[in-house]
Amino acid sequence: MDSKPDKQKSCNETTVEKHGNIAIMRFTRQPLFATTNLRERARILNCLQQLIADAGVKVIIIFGAPDKSGPSEYGDFLDAAAAADDKYIYKMLTMFNQLILNIVHCPKAVMYVDSGAVLSQFLHMSLACDYRLVSEDTIFHKAYLDQAMVPKGGGAWFLRRMLGVTRAFDLLTNSRPMSAQEALDMGLIHEIAPANSLQTWALERAHDLALIPTSSLAGIKSLLHFPVSELETYLEHENMELFRAFTRMRTTRQRAGENSRPG
Repeated sequence: MDSKPDKQKSCNETTVEKHGNIAIMRFTRQPLFATTNLRERARILNCLQQLIADAGVKVIIIFGAPDKSGPSEYGDFLDAAAAADDKYIYKMLTMFNQLILNIVHCPKAVMYVDSGAVLSQFLHMSLACDYRLVSEDTIFHKAYLDQAMVPKGGGAWFLRRMLGVTRAFDLLTNSRPMSAQEALDMGLIHEIAPANSLQTWALERAHDLALIPTSSLAGIKSLLHFPVSELETYLEHENMELFRAFTRMRTTRQRAGENSRPG
């Protein structure tokens, strides 16, 4: 199997490599901060949409950034969000919705591949994908609980369907990090790969997915996600819950700042 890309092009916060009819869309830096710039968010979505529209691509692999700092990244992200206005925050949240809905509506197979310290937002977003592969060193962090926030990325909607309400509630409210093996045992991911050969494994699985007839795959995805309107409504509701949480966080921080000022 030839693992060398036919071509590689920059997409700002992502790079795209094409291996025959397989495309890898790879985040190049901490993914949360890739969503804090409105222009960069638009380019990320455009990058994915171009791959979906590319007739020569049968499988899209979304690869997480190699360097992540886990919960501290989420805290830094909230610091930036606390200083933003309401319109900015809402647009930031909407970007995740658009990514998820593009993946769900995509008639092609979409894989999610990641490693290291993965925040819950990206585990949840990965649940919209058709195949999930992570390295053996992957740890999933629920940093939203440490910050008195609520989960983003469609997590409650997907987990409720996959695990049932009781198990989904337990998972979403347990602040303990989750290992790759635990995620595999729960059926949240399909496979664990050695850290030093993650891309090789991903391409092998992608080649298997590429053998599925396109019309069959598109129809199966449509059936599995039916009715998509429920997901769309859920994501809007999720945004409102996050918006309320951001507002509470901002108010709490402002009051703390006022109380810390000398009298």
